[in-house]
Amino acid sequence: KGKIALEIDGEKVNDYLKGTTTYWKDIFEISEGYSKYNAWISISLEDGAGTVTINTKWITGSNKMIFNTMLDYFEKAKRHIGAARL
Repeated sequence: KGKIALEIDGEKVNDYLKGTTTYWKDIFEISEGYSKYNAWISISLEDGAGTVTINTKWITGSNKMIFNTMLDYFEKAKRHIGAARL
């Protein structure tokens, strides 16, 4: 409590609860999910390399707000990566 659980920047997503770092360049798709007691964000990795799931239960803010923020960063990073490949 009172510690950073999730950090998002222009390069990556750090999930401090799980101790994972996922780079935007490695992400294929981001989606959100809900159940009766939990909410999460699923990150599908490029080339079918797997899925990273971030439980948002202990993160300040609604799942929708967190998802929209991540989606915004993801879309900006993908545009930047795409432009760099031209």
